[in-house]
Amino acid sequence: MRRIQVMGFVLLLLATTTALIKAQGRSPLLDRVVRSIKREEPRWRFIPGVCTCPPLVSGQRSYAAGGWYLEEAGERRHVSIYVSYVPSAQLAAEWMESMSRWPVAEGWRGEKYSLGDEAYLSRNQDGTNSTVSFRKGKIVVEVSGELGDVVRFAGYAEKEVPAAI
Repeated sequence: MRRIQVMGFVLLLLATTTALIKAQGRSPLLDRVVRSIKREEPRWRFIPGVCTCPPLVSGQRSYAAGGWYLEEAGERRHVSIYVSYVPSAQLAAEWMESMSRWPVAEGWRGEKYSLGDEAYLSRNQDGTNSTVSFRKGKIVVEVSGELGDVVRFAGYAEKEVPAAI
């Protein structure tokens, strides 16, 4: 009897936890970003993704994720994107502000970046790994990859996020 109660509790917990954050379905915003990048950089191929990781922003309601891939002349490059849909601009702003207090790993540096309402850039010394996280209204976007690619792709993404969302 006790085993059935425990299993029932676990199932209830799983059902309520997964209901709090909707997994990626169709995302009109991410679709616009993908189309924009396809126009600007047609050699890059986009593959939608699903993230089984914890929410990027606490309190987020849903997300969209994926990555672009480029392979040419034996070189492989990748840029990933994670779009977090947050209930309010205030929650998104609080999360972004908290980034300024996060410790930076050895060999990395973090700095404010000029994009959207606010943004941060973190990167390793040679720029082979970098991330731009930016907020525009209640949308938080994280773009990761090589520094040059990340800066361009984050710029494309920011242009597609509506000012008042």
